[in-house]
Amino acid sequence: MKKIHMFSVLAMVLAASGAAFAHPGGGRMFERLDTNNDGKVTLGEAQAGAQARFTALDKNKDSVVTADELGDGPKFMIKHADANKDGKVTLAELQAQTQTWFGRFDKNNDKTITKDELQAARADHHPCPKS
Repeated sequence: MKKIHMFSVLAMVLAASGAAFAHPGGGRMFERLDTNNDGKVTLGEAQAGAQARFTALDKNKDSVVTADELGDGPKFMIKHADANKDGKVTLAELQAQTQTWFGRFDKNNDKTITKDELQAARADHHPCPKS
């Protein structure tokens, strides 16, 4: 269940689908987050991506994202990132959740996430059937 939670948060943070980001090889979301194109995503890059997504989702610019603002979008954002369970997500809550999933994906604790680490996390989440 925790792996499902991590991918849900990852998908929410990265503005598309978890599958697009964690696609074998990293996917388009990895390249969007890797702003210096060094083949790694740092916590700072992930936090910047989360902030950009938050800003885009906060349609009425009241510094919180609610289910109404998400429309048909990722409602799991409210469920997983809403730390105080008030039905709203603040940027601080989203940033805290981003830090949590980042730590879980950074298996070698080098303060970066590589495409290989994402691919391994995806394999753990969606194991391929054995032949």
